[in-house]
Amino acid sequence: MATGYGAQHGQPDQGNQAAGRDRERLRTTQLQEPVPPAETELVDRQPDEQVGALTHDRHVQAPPQQVPLWFLGVYGLLIAAVPITATPHARYGARVLAALVLLIAVGSVADRSAGLAWAGWVTAALVWLFCHQLGYAWRSWDLGRRPLAQRLAIVGAGLAGLAGLTMMAGYPLSMVATAGAESNIFPTNATIAALAVFQLGLLVLVTPAAERLLRRPAAWKPVVAVNVVALTIFLWHMTAYLVVLWAYEGLGGTLPAEPTAGWWAQRWLWLLGPGAGQPAELGTHCQGGSD
Repeated sequence: MATGYGAQHGQPDQGNQAAGRDRERLRTTQLQEPVPPAETELVDRQPDEQVGALTHDRHVQAPPQQVPLWFLGVYGLLIAAVPITATPHARYGARVLAALVLLIAVGSVADRSAGLAWAGWVTAALVWLFCHQLGYAWRSWDLGRRPLAQRLAIVGAGLAGLAGLTMMAGYPLSMVATAGAESNIFPTNATIAALAVFQLGLLVLVTPAAERLLRRPAAWKPVVAVNVVALTIFLWHMTAYLVVLWAYEGLGGTLPAEPTAGWWAQRWLWLLGPGAGQPAELGTHCQGGSD
C-alpha cells in the first residue's frame, strides 16, 4: 500500500519515474549478510520453533529469519508492475478496486469451499495487487483530507470485513504466521485485504493531526531518517528478535503459550529489546554495503 502511495503522484505518466526510484531503492537494500552466525545457531538449536504456515494439508516451514524476505519478491514485482497498474487506476478509479474485491471473493470461495489449492495462490496475488491499488487511491484521492465521516467509513468497512471473515467465515484470528496453525499471510488471503482497508482507514483518520505534527522539524527529521532504512528494518527485524530470544531463554526465561496477563506484561521487552539491537545491526549492514 505504501509502495502504491509513493508511486502515485496524481498523474499516471509519472508512474515510470516512481517505479525507477523504487527499483533503485530495492537494488540498494542492504542484504549483505543473509543469516548472522548467532541466528543460524539458534535456528539449529530450536527447529521446533520455526515459523510455519498450514495451507490445506501442507505444513510449510521456514527459518524465522527468512520469513520477512519473501516480501521482497512481492515488493519487487509490484514495483515492476507500476507502469501497468497505474493506468487502470487513472482510467477506471474505484471500479478497479471493486473488480479486485469481487475476484478475491471468487478466489476465496474456490480455495476454501471447492478445495482448489491453486485458487489460493491466485487469490494471494490479487490481494497484494489490491493493497497496492489502495495506495494509489490513498494518494490520488487525497483520502487523508476527506470529511471525517468518509474517513470513519473506511475504518468501519475494514473492521467489518475483518470481523466477518474471522468470526463468521472461519479465517484465523492471527494476522501473522504462527507455528502449527493456519496462516492468513501464506498464502495471503482475503483477511489481509480487509486488514489493509482497516489500516488505511486508521492512517487517513490521523492524517490531519500527523501533518500538523510533522510541520515541526524536530518531528519531521527523525521520520525522514527512519524512512530511509524502513525496508531494511522490516527485512532484518527477525534477526534482532531472535538474538533477544536467545538471551532471554539463556537466562532461564520461557515464552507463554497463550496471551495471558503475563504475556501482555512482557510486551515491553519484545518491543524495546529487538528495537535496541537494530541500530547496531543496521550499522553493520550499511557499513558492509559501503565497503
